[in-house]
Amino acid sequence: MKSVSKKLLSLVLAALMIVSCAVVAFAADEDFSYRAKDDGTYAVTLFSGEIGKDGVFTLPVKHPRYGAVYTSVDEDAFKYAYGNPDLSFLENVKSIVVPANITLIEASAFEGLPALEKVTFKGDITLGRRAFAGCSALKEVIFEGSMTLKDEAFADCYALDTITFKEGAKLNTMRSALETTKWYKECGAGKNPDYVMLGTTLVAYKGTDKEVTLPLNITAIGGGAFANNKHIEKLIITKYVDTIGEEAFKYCSSLSDIAFSDFGEITEVGTDAFIGTPYFDDYEGEFFIIGSILVKYKSDNKKAHVRIPNTVTEIADNAFLGNYLTSEKGGYTFVISSITVPASVKEFGENCLALAQVKKGEDGKKSEYYSPRIYAYSGSAVLETLKKAGYLVNACYNLGDVDNDGDVDVADARLALRLAVKLDLANDLTHGAADIDGDGYVTVSDARTILRIAVGLENYTAKDLLLMPTTDFEILHTYKKALKTVARYNAGYTKTYASKVDSDVNLQHKNRLLKLVNIGAKNKTEKFEPDTQAALDNIDFCTLIDTSMIKSASCAVDENDNYVITIVLKDFKDAELTVDKNTYVSQYNYVARVMPIVSGSDFYNAFYNSKDGFGQKWFQKWVPDNDNRTTPCVRYYSLNYVAPTVKATVARESLKLSSAELSLNYKFAVDGRMGGVDISTKLFKEGDAKFNRLDTITYSEFTF
Repeated sequence: MKSVSKKLLSLVLAALMIVSCAVVAFAADEDFSYRAKDDGTYAVTLFSGEIGKDGVFTLPVKHPRYGAVYTSVDEDAFKYAYGNPDLSFLENVKSIVVPANITLIEASAFEGLPALEKVTFKGDITLGRRAFAGCSALKEVIFEGSMTLKDEAFADCYALDTITFKEGAKLNTMRSALETTKWYKECGAGKNPDYVMLGTTLVAYKGTDKEVTLPLNITAIGGGAFANNKHIEKLIITKYVDTIGEEAFKYCSSLSDIAFSDFGEITEVGTDAFIGTPYFDDYEGEFFIIGSILVKYKSDNKKAHVRIPNTVTEIADNAFLGNYLTSEKGGYTFVISSITVPASVKEFGENCLALAQVKKGEDGKKSEYYSPRIYAYSGSAVLETLKKAGYLVNACYNLGDVDNDGDVDVADARLALRLAVKLDLANDLTHGAADIDGDGYVTVSDARTILRIAVGLENYTAKDLLLMPTTDFEILHTYKKALKTVARYNAGYTKTYASKVDSDVNLQHKNRLLKLVNIGAKNKTEKFEPDTQAALDNIDFCTLIDTSMIKSASCAVDENDNYVITIVLKDFKDAELTVDKNTYVSQYNYVARVMPIVSGSDFYNAFYNSKDGFGQKWFQKWVPDNDNRTTPCVRYYSLNYVAPTVKATVARESLKLSSAELSLNYKFAVDGRMGGVDISTKLFKEGDAKFNRLDTITYSEFTF
């Protein structure tokens, strides 16, 4: 019994000692006020207890009753203010212990503590702007994990002379965080006073050289390390550097040349790292990329729809911020309306896709970020990542990239073929990517086109066609999909046909010949209502053609956010009116597949079958006999199709056609000899007989 009693007494005394120590040395968890965060964790907002005589203030791990973990300290939470009774305990705080669970201390959270001498961070930590600024008695800071120091984190901590950190830990710091400390002023003395170092991180460069090669022991360039340096013109960054901090070279007005030993080694670039340098200002191209990091988008070209290249694996903080125009009323008129993010992107910086930031409230502390419409490819991790980050994301597919690996290759063609012959079943992703001709089905033809892309026979790289088409292939594909949309909705429309023949012909028999060449020329308007067979029969005015048949193609966006598509086909001669009819057959076919035309045979028959025999004189096929004794007629006649053109207006998102104009210019020429006399001498006033005719078909007033 005695032994048991002694044992119990020992346990009680031990417990009392533990409790006593907790009261004297540490802050009790229940004395902390908190704020619930969106991720289910807590933020420390205030402390209502007392600090013991030793002055040690330890932040909590988790709420004692609710169990939620504390992960941050709110802005201004313990900022010292004279005369505030609620914060009187701060006068006695000499040491602060930040446990590993707390990874973020917001701006000015501990600013101005008068007695603070030491701070210990047990884990990885990010210190916001002026987090410990003005702690004039602070002498020592210990980092047991990685750290990130924002602007002026330790500003005006004049006594701070000891910074201890874990070897190999990542140290990311802004120059201004330590610039006013005793440590900063003294650490430059020694072997190389031009370089202020924190481990292997360059905190500041103090030199005046025009050309600088970084020492091999530098692995990170801290924020603002070179900022406002007016001397440096060229910088050589070694392959050992993997981090460039925010504003690292800001306003280096002479810096025009930066040589990277290996772009691939750079894994992090901070916001505005190169702003205000000739290196950035003179950079050609809309995407400012270092390694595989999209550092900044330059909107000089005022693009409405932006596709991030699939070589990008990371988008830096605020990469698109500032790409807007400001109205007189202070609102925003955005230059960019949509951004497509490729599946290659694995990391996203803070507000990396935001275009503008607006501060709310009198104190300006609350901000809202405005982003355009975001597209990400179906099935990619990017889609879900951006949704979780709070972006409004639309799913799209990567045309031709059937296996969604970022490239259009032979493997995609093989998979498309398997889908076409039903060896594999298509889902929404694979079907959308494999249906390359936009007809709603995955066919062998689709597989063939993908194979042509893979081997370089089509000038096309996998891109989403919901956005601005740029290549001939994309533009043609988008137009074809618009036509299929008409068919799918069984749309009604108005069709107007017009034909005009040029009367300025140098012919003695002008009127008779014009009558002949004016075959089928007429002006008329037909209206096709929805749900009629006539409407369906008349919408097939284009089938997909090879891009080699295209002379030029362009796409713009009008004020109503519609595509304005223009496709111009190559000129050619009609095979029906040439000596060698096999020469231009394929070319004739491609025009016939784009728009209704009058063929060479139509012209031939119109002349040859003329009632008065006038045209027949030209088109009778007399040829020399075997003895070459007679040559009644050596004829030449040709029909040239000049700039067959499609102009269409298509709704960008729905791909509904609002208008389409098809125009074809015919140039018919005739010349030859009749009875040994030049036709031009006998029948023409001068030169060859040339007829110009322009046919136009307009589809408008669509009713879907």
